[in-house]
Parts: sequence; C-alpha cells; structure tokens
Amino acid sequence: MYSLRVLTLNVRGIADPDDRRALFFELRRWKVDICCLQEVHATTPDQLQQWSNEWLGPASWNKYTAILFKPSFGTPTFDVLHGGRVLSSSFQYRGQTLRIANIYMPASYSERRVFLDDFTADFDNLFSSFDFLVGDWNMVPDPLLDRVSTATSNTQTLPYHVVSPGAVSLTVFRCCSRGCC
Repeated sequence: MYSLRVLTLNVRGIADPDDRRALFFELRRWKVDICCLQEVHATTPDQLQQWSNEWLGPASWNKYTAILFKPSFGTPTFDVLHGGRVLSSSFQYRGQTLRIANIYMPASYSERRVFLDDFTADFDNLFSSFDFLVGDWNMVPDPLLDRVSTATSNTQTLPYHVVSPGAVSLTVFRCCSRGCC
C-alpha cells in the first residue's frame, strides 16, 4: 500500500522571514509529501518568487493559498481558481496522475455562502475530478454551531477536511502558531 502524506495548515501569514524560515524548517523535517497552506498573505510577484526559491521544491503561491511539494515530485502543474481561494495541482505519484485542491473559504458566513454557491455552480463536475479536497473551510458541519469567533488564540485550529472515496491516505498534523510544536 502506498502512503501519500498531505499536510494542511493555516499559517496566518508568513511574510516575516524568521517565521517563514521556521515554518519551512519544520515542513522539511516532517515526513510530509505535500503541504497545503492557507492565509499565506503573499502580495507581490517578487515575494512569491523569493518564497519558491527558499522552499527549494515545486510550489505555487497566491494571497490566500499555497501548495508546496517535496523536490522529488518533479514538475506538478497548478491552477488558480476563484480568485486564489482555490489552488489546484495535478501531479504524478507512483505512476498515477492525482489532483489536489487547496481551498480557503471566507470566514464571514455571508461571504462563504456566496463563495460556495458560486463555486458549486461553476465547478459542479470539477469536484469529482479531485483526489483530495483540503484546506481551511472556516466552518463546522452543524450550521447552528457555525460562528465567527471574536476570541484570539495562540494556537492553530485543525481545519475540516473532505477526502474523496478511494483517495490515497491522508495524514494531517496540528501545529502551534509562531514556532511549530
């Protein structure tokens, strides 16, 4: 059996070089094949290029999301969808072409609802083409419990994940903000 390890993490911004260096160090140390990041807060093309150079592997970045591969993954392809809130990639793994989508949904209920309505209308058939749907969904399964928090926290929360049936195994890590555990 093959084991493809995917990490998804809301990093709450990595513009600070020390934070980014610490994050990249931990991501390289963990036995993870693909890293899907949310809230990277990338703003300029130069910044995106610098971060890719620092990562030393295939990667794609935008304001909301990033997908980083270990160098052994060759040359994956990337697509930016829905203004960067969805970043997808096709890649080769053990002779198979697989697709992953990293989604960062709006935190506001009203914005999230519009996003989901637009996304499902535009990409109804696209959902079935992904082997992995990961990211920060900014919601809980029970709408009565869904809220926008006013509290601050020193730790990252584990986002909800959807993995399509028959997908390769998914391993998720939890990480503390500003200095991974």
